[in-house]
Amino acid sequence: MNEGHANPIASFSESIHSVWTEPAQRLVLEHLDDVLNTEIVYLVQTTDGELFTNMVRFVSGASGRILGCQPPEFLHDPHLWRSLVHPEDLPSVTATTTAICESRKPGVRRYRLRNKLTGSYVWLEDRVVPELDAAGAVVGIFGVARDVTENKRAEEALLASERFARGTLDGLSSRIGILDDKGVIIGFNQAWMDFERHRAKGSAAISAGMNYLEICESTTSSASGLPPGFVEGIKAVIAGGRAEFLLEYPCQMQQEERWFLGRVTRFAGEGPVRVVVAHSDITKVKRTEGALQLRGAALEAVANAIFITDPLGTIEWVNPAFTSLSGYTVDETVGRKPSIVRSDAHNEYFYRELWQTILAGSVWRGQITNRRKNGQLFISEQTIAPVKDPEGRITHFVSVQQDITDRLKMEEKIRQTQKMESIGQLAGGVAHDFNNVLAVILAQSDLLMLDGNLSKETSEGLDQIRLAARKAALLTRQLLLFSRQEVMQSRELDLNEVVTNLAKMLQRIIGEDVRLQLHLHPAPLMTRADAGMLDQVLLNLAVNARDAMPGGGRLLIETALKSLDKDISSLRPDASPGRYVWMSVSDTGAGIPPEVLPHIFEPFFTTKESGKGTGIGLATVFGIVKQHKGWIKAYSEPGRGTNFQVYLPASTATLSEDPAVPVPVWPRGTETILLVEDEVSVRTVTASLLQRHGYSVVEAGSGPEALRMWKQHRARIGLLLTDLVMPGGLTGHQLAAMLREDEPTLAVLYTSGYSTELAGKELELRSGENFVQKPYASDQLLQTVRRCIDDRTQRLPGQ
Repeated sequence: MNEGHANPIASFSESIHSVWTEPAQRLVLEHLDDVLNTEIVYLVQTTDGELFTNMVRFVSGASGRILGCQPPEFLHDPHLWRSLVHPEDLPSVTATTTAICESRKPGVRRYRLRNKLTGSYVWLEDRVVPELDAAGAVVGIFGVARDVTENKRAEEALLASERFARGTLDGLSSRIGILDDKGVIIGFNQAWMDFERHRAKGSAAISAGMNYLEICESTTSSASGLPPGFVEGIKAVIAGGRAEFLLEYPCQMQQEERWFLGRVTRFAGEGPVRVVVAHSDITKVKRTEGALQLRGAALEAVANAIFITDPLGTIEWVNPAFTSLSGYTVDETVGRKPSIVRSDAHNEYFYRELWQTILAGSVWRGQITNRRKNGQLFISEQTIAPVKDPEGRITHFVSVQQDITDRLKMEEKIRQTQKMESIGQLAGGVAHDFNNVLAVILAQSDLLMLDGNLSKETSEGLDQIRLAARKAALLTRQLLLFSRQEVMQSRELDLNEVVTNLAKMLQRIIGEDVRLQLHLHPAPLMTRADAGMLDQVLLNLAVNARDAMPGGGRLLIETALKSLDKDISSLRPDASPGRYVWMSVSDTGAGIPPEVLPHIFEPFFTTKESGKGTGIGLATVFGIVKQHKGWIKAYSEPGRGTNFQVYLPASTATLSEDPAVPVPVWPRGTETILLVEDEVSVRTVTASLLQRHGYSVVEAGSGPEALRMWKQHRARIGLLLTDLVMPGGLTGHQLAAMLREDEPTLAVLYTSGYSTELAGKELELRSGENFVQKPYASDQLLQTVRRCIDDRTQRLPGQ
């Protein structure tokens, strides 16, 4: 029933006592039981004022619908009603009932009763009238209980809504006020009140009932107040000329400039016009905007390519570095997918895994091969990171990438160089061991040839052995040249002279069907190099060119002086700025396929038929050039020939005549030689060779042992013949230095087949020092020994 109108049941209950008789009671109650659906009519007989503890005389049928209890249950159990009352409401219900009985006047109770069937509580509004006897004593209660659950819920919802609205407004940091259609302040939130208490320290506080328009008009005249136009905006909203007005304005507060946003909104419904005025502090927003602008400028200027996409991968922003890298303009990029630069270098699984990673909220890092607008491929090192909002939802993806194409090419060249150097170490090790074997073979063959009683067949066999050993020695020399571990005997020489002296031999090697042309620099091209090694470079390149021109052609050799600056040298990892002598060898042969060209300097790589190439010719050239601190590069096109260019550091020396070397004879010697060699077989055969030619030999297998021999035989030793590298922690070079400190005139002859420690280094020979390469011929060793001893004799005092 509507609470706003009189309750006919309640009115009836107040007047029923005037006709209250037992027959009338029964008749009326039965009639009410038939017509009432939402009201429970009840009669309770009591003698002590206690509620629901005595006999229940009548309960209407609505109790079954509202409380889940039928009337007979209340008649048989006088405590049932009381047991259904909510425990929290029982004290107030009891007190109200007692007051009604004591005052003998009708009263209203509101409380909760539990539905016996569902267990849920319903709210009842109970209109109670006390029943009096003739003496005026209370003998019972007549009541009508109405179900007001829905009304109660509506009231609570309204109160909660009001509390929520007020709490929301008070919780806002913005200052919010409500005006009427005259501009008078009706109310404001807590932030407004706090601001006014703070502001009122120096001026009158703004309060409800004041005219906000008048206050704003006076404030706009102050230096820190509202700007002109704000009042006009409010008036326009109040008049209905516009629904909303916005204005950003700066304000000087406490020696700090702060920014505010004024928002005026009009609400007009069935009621009077209301205007909401809100002032929001947007200083942080303005500062953030400035920071974002700065960050945006930084992103625009960064060298890495950056693009930003939405969660679906649509590009929203790119920086200039991205447009420069990809070749696409901003208009061609924004609104499209990153697949605009996608290449065919990766399969679908690659991109699927990438998207799974970033959609899961993780950062993806890796290398991607992309395609520029012009179709050119480039490799980028890329990082893709998700951007999340405070709730953890992905709102954007940011990609930062750097073009590493040139860097990868440079790294590949460095790896190639390192690989060749590693293989060179292996080849040099093989050559070292092989040279020691060849030294024994050659020396023993020479010793056997000294026997005059050999048969013709034996002599011829020894000649074949010696010839084979010398051919093997040439092969090991190529390995040492390739590995850059042959001891280099450098001197100042003219590159033009090297080419000219070798030209006649080259013509015989390449054949008559290949025309040799020389285009040499007009002035001498001085460099410090080993002449024999440069001959080897030219010979290998010429043979390579001849094989590329089986039907004849032209071989062109050019020389020049080149100057390289930092920019040019940065293109090659093995180049450095400076002046270089340059040699170019070009042929008109078939050329080298692009897939083969990167491998031509690799050792044992050859495209020739089996038995027609060793695969170490160009590798040897590479090793010699590197040993001379230079570099070589090759250009070739199939069908158009090949060009090799060699760069060697230029020297400032001038041409000079080489000192005349007297032709030695083979005299026998009687001097004593200290022979230091760790290989027993080499030491034995060398000692035998020297002794057969009249020399006395003191043998030592290491540097420390040689020092002990020196102390015992110092007075008669005239020559130190030592290997360069030996066990015992003392090299031949160090041993010679120690002995020459004791005897400065001591003659020294070094020998070596290969030295890992000397890889890439030159052996600088001082006065009185000489070198012979293993495997040496016996006559070569004997001539050198004789020359060293004779030179020492000439240097002795008094000679």
